[in-house]
Amino acid sequence: MKFQIRSGGTRSWVAILGTASALATGLLLAGSAQAAVVDCDGSIGPLEGSKSPRAFEYDFSCTSPQGNEEAPTKIDAYSIVSTKSVLGFNANALVFDPAGEVVASGEQFGCEGPFPGYGIGCNGAMSLGNTAESDLTLAQNPCSKKGVKTPFNAWVVVAADKIKDDLSHVKQISEPFKLDVAKCPKPVKKPGHKGHKGGRHS
Repeated sequence: MKFQIRSGGTRSWVAILGTASALATGLLLAGSAQAAVVDCDGSIGPLEGSKSPRAFEYDFSCTSPQGNEEAPTKIDAYSIVSTKSVLGFNANALVFDPAGEVVASGEQFGCEGPFPGYGIGCNGAMSLGNTAESDLTLAQNPCSKKGVKTPFNAWVVVAADKIKDDLSHVKQISEPFKLDVAKCPKPVKKPGHKGHKGGRHS
């Protein structure tokens, strides 16, 4: 199942990025939000097996500093924000453990987004150290002649949760973490036709 997002007007990527924290904030349950202590990284690139140049898959994982008693224990929401208009996206994100196996213990995310919009928000659960993966479709091929005029960048913002010994929760929102974007393939040069030069032959 995919939610369709209509293409909207051009926006400054700075303004788009500024919505990331707001999207993540809206995903939080009741609780206090604090400066995050998680470190996240990930990537976004062409969707494997798809022939569409607009289909992309993304993944990310998060860790926390050692020895921090207030460090979160899981991710319970995230937002993906893009400089390119998103036409559609997978409504589900799977979670994989460090060995690459799908986590079957209730760790996954359900995603939705605004109409139109340049980002999506996902609720669910993921333990730190695991990896969330899903895919989306852009309104325009970012590697086309028109697409390269505006650089394609994407960020992830997460809402982290720390469960204390007294079962109380501490909610934290991360800063935006920029995803590694796959480089556009170099255009294939077509073989040129070489003509023959010279004068007439008698």
